[in-house]
Amino acid sequence: MTTDQAQRVSTHQDPPQAATTPAGGGVTTEQTGARQRRRPMVLIVCVALVVLGALLSVVAFNASTSTVEVLVVRDTVERGELIEESNLRAAEVSVDASVATIPAAEAGRVVVGRRAALDIPKGGFVTQESIATGTVPRAGESVVGVTLPASQLPGEPLEVGDQVRVVDAPGVNGGAAASARSGEGGAAADPREVSVEVAGVRAAGENTTVSVIVDEAQAGPLAARAATGRVVIVLDSRER
Repeated sequence: MTTDQAQRVSTHQDPPQAATTPAGGGVTTEQTGARQRRRPMVLIVCVALVVLGALLSVVAFNASTSTVEVLVVRDTVERGELIEESNLRAAEVSVDASVATIPAAEAGRVVVGRRAALDIPKGGFVTQESIATGTVPRAGESVVGVTLPASQLPGEPLEVGDQVRVVDAPGVNGGAAASARSGEGGAAADPREVSVEVAGVRAAGENTTVSVIVDEAQAGPLAARAATGRVVIVLDSRER
C-alpha cells in the first residue's frame, strides 16, 4: 500500500465515541464522585444526632435525680382546717415542675395561719391550690382553744366551719356548790354564751381541743371561762 492509500484509509476511520453508561446498570464516574461528596455530610448529621441524644439523656437523668425540700403534712388536714406549724414537715423529694409545691423555707410566711382549701392526705404535698387565700384569724378576730372532755361536747363530731355556742356550765367540775351559792336569794341567772365558728378540732389525750374563731372583744373573757373547764359546747344547725 502506497503512502497516499494509507492516508485515505486513515481519514475514513470513525471518530471516537463518547463515554456511555455501561450496560447492566453500571455506575459512571460522575455518579461515584457525587456519592463520595455526600458521605461527609451524612457522617456529620449522624454525629450531631448522637451528641443531641446524649445531651437529652443527661438532662433527663439530672431532672429525675435532683431533689428539692418541700412542705408536706404530718397527718391528714381537712378542708377548712387551720394549718399550724405542727401540721407541717419538710421532705426532700423529686417533684415534677408542673406541681406547684411550696418550699419548706416558706412555711411561716405562706402556709402557717391559713386554712386548707381542700383535704390534704397524710404525707401529701402542700401546694398553692390547697391553701385558702384568706388568713385565720382575720382582722378583728381571735382564735381561742377550748379543751373539754367528751361529756361537755356534742355527741356529733365537730367539723371545721361548724357554728357552735360556748355556754357557761358552773355546775361541772366541782362548781355545783358555787352555783348554788350564786343562786341564793333569787333565781339563777341565765348562763352566758357566745356564738363562735369552729376553726379546728384536735384530740388532746382523753380530752378534745376545739379552736374557735371569736371577736377580739370576746376573746379574753371566753379564754378565761374556758380555762376553768366549766363550759360546754353546743352544736347549732348545719343547714345554711
